[in-house]
Amino acid sequence: PIQTAMPSDSTLIQYQRVINTLTKRGVSNFEDTAAVMEIIKTTAKGEVATNNSIKNNLNALMWKVGSGSPAQEIYRKKMYEIADVIKAGTTYTTTEKSVHWDVLSQLYKKYDGQDRRILAVYTLAPPRRLHEYASMQVVARKPKKIEGNYLVFNKSGMMFYFGDYKTKDTHGVQSFKVPPALREELDEHIVAGTPLFSVASGKPFGDTLFSAHIGNLTAPHIAGNVRATPTTFRHSYISHFLAGNPTTAQRMRVAEMMGHTSGQQLQYDEREE
Repeated sequence: PIQTAMPSDSTLIQYQRVINTLTKRGVSNFEDTAAVMEIIKTTAKGEVATNNSIKNNLNALMWKVGSGSPAQEIYRKKMYEIADVIKAGTTYTTTEKSVHWDVLSQLYKKYDGQDRRILAVYTLAPPRRLHEYASMQVVARKPKKIEGNYLVFNKSGMMFYFGDYKTKDTHGVQSFKVPPALREELDEHIVAGTPLFSVASGKPFGDTLFSAHIGNLTAPHIAGNVRATPTTFRHSYISHFLAGNPTTAQRMRVAEMMGHTSGQQLQYDEREE
């Protein structure tokens, strides 16, 4: 069976430390967002908390209350506000591995067949992580229990269901309608009961092989032969998206579709100042 991706041990330890500290400071109900937000404005020493400190607290609080809690959305909205403040004082730089979205978004058009579809899923929808598409299965009906990643394809439409991804503990099972442009690319080439993408034997790609294959597809068409990965697509897409000054609601929606928080969205931004 596919193992559900979990936050790293070090991240969980850090989250638990934050929660333990807040408990010692008098927080007994983490659903009482007004009271909790008042407490995290200051440190345990009574000093005014920095924005980064508040952001770290909010990450831990979102993990603590979980995806089924209304409090998580309140903490998430506050996270976006803090992220915007931090962003205002941030200098953005690109690296030798950065690739502009104008380049990445056109690469799928250089291929046919499965290779075109592989690059299309990272181009025509807010790009997800590597494992989510490497392990995705095509099915005709929504599974009763979503423990893996599925493309449900039937007369009712085409939907992505994500149940096995890095931040599932925070966001829970996610489902999104496949955007029209991507559906057009996938429509005539997918078969229920098979992997979305497969090697010659018909078996799904493993994560390592899938990453290597994407690198092989992208390197010949990128200056410096940069081997783009799904993370490259995510960084580039976010930089392009944020450059359009989206609204908070739009940012929340895209972050949700990419399976990450606003804090990660900010970290992925590679725009030059």
